Amino acid sequence: MNDWESIRPNQVPPNSFHHKLMINIDRCKSMDFVFPIFAAKELRKHQFLRITLCGIKNIFEKSDITCDMTHVYLEKITVAKCPGMKTIIPSFVLFQSLHELIVSSCHGLVNIIRPSTTTSLPNLRILRISECDELEKIYGSSNEGDGPVLDEIAYIKLEELTLEFLPRLTCFCQGSC
Repeated sequence: MNDWESIRPNQVPPNSFHHKLMINIDRCKSMDFVFPIFAAKELRKHQFLRITLCGIKNIFEKSDITCDMTHVYLEKITVAKCPGMKTIIPSFVLFQSLHELIVSSCHGLVNIIRPSTTTSLPNLRILRISECDELEKIYGSSNEGDGPVLDEIAYIKLEELTLEFLPRLTCFCQGSC
C-alpha cells in the first residue's frame, strides 16, 4: 500500500463504510489524503480513524467543488507521527459525531481546527494534542480564505483538554493571541 495516493473510487464499492468499523492506516509514505470526497460522504455510522507513521498531508481530499459533507460520522480520530500532515479538521467537513481528537508528533501542523469548523464539533469531549513542534494555534488559520474568526468558541461537551510539549504554541484561539 506504500504507493497509493488515497483510497480510490475503483477500490471502494458504494456503501462500503456503512458499518461501524476501525480504519487503520499505518506506514503509508506517499498518500496525499485518506478519503476522496465520494468516500467521505459514505461515512454514515460511527467510525474510528487511526493514522500512524504516514506521509499523509490531509485526511480529506481538498476540493473546489462545494458539496454537502455534513454527515461524516467519525467518532474518534487519532493521528500520530505524521510529519507532513497539513490539516486535521478542514473547513469543508463537519464532524457532528466526533467525540475524541488525539494528535501527536505531527510536526508540520500549524493549527488543528480551521475557523469555520469550530461549530462543526458540537460533541467533542476529548482533545489531546502533544509533541507538534510547529503548532502555533489549536484553533486558527494561516490562510486568508479559511473563513472568519469567531468571537466565541464553545465546546460545551469538552471534558478533557490536554496540551503537552508544544514549544511554539502561542494561544488556543487565533482571536485571543
